[in-house]
Amino acid sequence: STFAAAAAEAQGETYVPPFASPTAEDLVSAQRVFGNVAQIRDFTNQLMDELTEAVKSGNAVGPVFVKLAPFFRLYSSYYSNFGAAQQLCKDLREKNYWFHSFVSAVERQPQCKGLHLSDYMIEPVQRVPRYEMLLKELLKHTPEDHRFYAPLTVAVTTVAEVGQNMNSFLGQQEQKTKVAELNTKWGANFSAPARMFIKQGTLIKTDRHANSRRYTFLLFNDLIVYGEDAKAGFFFSSGGPTQEHKVRFQAPLTKAVVVVKGEDGNCTAFLPTGNCVDLGEAHSDDAEGVDKRRSTGFQGIEVMEKMKSVQDQKQAAKKALERLGVDMQRLQLSGLDDMSFLVEIASTKPKTMLLTAESMAERDEWVDAMKDLILKLQESNANRRRNASEEEVINHSHDGLGAKVGAARAWLANAKGGSSGR
Repeated sequence: STFAAAAAEAQGETYVPPFASPTAEDLVSAQRVFGNVAQIRDFTNQLMDELTEAVKSGNAVGPVFVKLAPFFRLYSSYYSNFGAAQQLCKDLREKNYWFHSFVSAVERQPQCKGLHLSDYMIEPVQRVPRYEMLLKELLKHTPEDHRFYAPLTVAVTTVAEVGQNMNSFLGQQEQKTKVAELNTKWGANFSAPARMFIKQGTLIKTDRHANSRRYTFLLFNDLIVYGEDAKAGFFFSSGGPTQEHKVRFQAPLTKAVVVVKGEDGNCTAFLPTGNCVDLGEAHSDDAEGVDKRRSTGFQGIEVMEKMKSVQDQKQAAKKALERLGVDMQRLQLSGLDDMSFLVEIASTKPKTMLLTAESMAERDEWVDAMKDLILKLQESNANRRRNASEEEVINHSHDGLGAKVGAARAWLANAKGGSSGR
């Protein structure tokens, strides 16, 4: 009953508890479960009143949505708290007998129409998309030459933008929550302003001495990490019972070179510059296995030309890798197959990782994800450099203009002084 009173107070309702007043803990729990639902209720009432008035007076409903669109940000706050509220509600129902009894009793009331508390909690989450669907449906059934068509079009665009912004905000909040969870599970700090979690999975890493071990890998939009599984008994956790993994290695994707073997047997390296180079075949230096020593005549000339093309290609690839500080001899191309790929970390202490997935499809998922992320990082860095260069040009032009203005002022001052002296 104390929680019932707290819930009522959080929603702006008056509730007379049969047993006791709400405690401070009850009020905090109720606020965490219901968030700003009272403000959303007030806004919904205002929206309903203005829509009703517009319909009664024969005015368009579109301008009402446009006018009140800024207040839709109330839903963003509710969205950001929704996941935690769901989990808290579940925990309370499992651990708090009085809360469970009260909620169950209320859910059996006819006014609830057979719906559970969780069904009502998700209603605000679905509200803005439903507004957008309603407006689109109205627009679809409104002739283009009708006086309501233009304001409805503006309303659809406005509400759609609000929905996109809220989804973007919710996605960012979910990412922050996910990264925070990984910090706990890995006993590390992966948090960064623009960092996003992309993928987690198990890969077999083979070192240069042909030793293989299974590790758990994390892929962020700018970082690759692998570590040992606590359940495998590789280490004693220092992060408490919640730590599941221990970081063994992490590196920025801006230093990563990804190498994969194609269906034709040729290996391709995807560079942090956003480019890719063909490294040739994984198992042979000869072109398609033709023995040049037994080739004579025109066949021999053709083979030699093909060999020269392959060698030129490898030399170009070698130079491209050397510019990044990668020694092509380090790359274990002979170990590549349909389920593996190489990740070379170009740094003062380079690291080569031959990674094997459980299937070709899984390997392709990892490779495609890393390729896309490396390309996006390169584009982002290029945009930053371009913006910085443009800003420098603008500042330089402003400095030049300032110098000219200063010189002109000095000349005028001298001219006035000279004339007054005469």
